Amino acid sequence: MKCPYCGEEMEKGAIEGYRIPVTWVSDKRIENKLLPLHKTIKLSSFSGGGEVKTWHCEKCRKFIIDEDDL
Repeated sequence: MKCPYCGEEMEKGAIEGYRIPVTWVSDKRIENKLLPLHKTIKLSSFSGGGEVKTWHCEKCRKFIIDEDDL
């Protein structure tokens, strides 16, 4: 996959969660804990971690996660 920022080739890999699930949470929720958790994306299993397939650009130091791969 080509990096959308610099055009260099990206490396395929995974972000691993060993004992806890990996979840994306909106900044609004982080700033205000009273907001409901409707702005979250489960990136791995709640049954003990898991892995999230990602692409990494070493030059830009960015990761890309495709929700279809979750």
